[in-house]
Amino acid sequence: MEGKGSNTFGTYFDVGTYTSNRSLCSIVSGHGIGPEYKEEWDLRLEAAAAVVGFDVPGRTTVVDLEEAIDTAHDAAMHNGTKFNDERHVLKNMVPALGLDENAAGPRFDSRALRAPSKLEVDLMKGEYGPRQKKWLERFPDSELYRAYAPGLKDNIVTSQGGECAMNAALANKIRRVEPLSMLKLNAEAQYCKFYTVKVLHSVP
Repeated sequence: MEGKGSNTFGTYFDVGTYTSNRSLCSIVSGHGIGPEYKEEWDLRLEAAAAVVGFDVPGRTTVVDLEEAIDTAHDAAMHNGTKFNDERHVLKNMVPALGLDENAAGPRFDSRALRAPSKLEVDLMKGEYGPRQKKWLERFPDSELYRAYAPGLKDNIVTSQGGECAMNAALANKIRRVEPLSMLKLNAEAQYCKFYTVKVLHSVP
């Protein structure tokens, strides 16, 4: 997504995977006018599920912790599973912890996320405070901890690749040639054309 509020040009949706040489490959992508919502993700995830070899046992898709993606993924995928991105988990969890758990809670979760075995995960979960434990109980362990998610074969996984790429591109001016910038120019051109025609037609 580029811009905020009245300056936004819509939302770009992408479902991708890594090739054998670690290159990011889009399976399904699309652009929507307006905010991110379930119906937009329904279209993309249903299309991804229809791709041969994508929705299969053992496939784990890393997703943002958003209700729209969560419900759309579960409705479209009948064999694959999902895993919640750590940054989104912390962003949503920390405000619910309170001052007494806020200092250590995120550290406990990050350690449990990376623990190499289920036993170690369970031991670390014992260190959670009551608020953190209650908040995380809403999700199955397979969506929070790598030891419980056999489909995750990499040590570093994130759904934030798009945001990271955008920040890097912004610094070196590459975004000047991005499709969203082109959409903005097209929208401005159509805006000017509309009002030019409207004014001309309104002249007696």
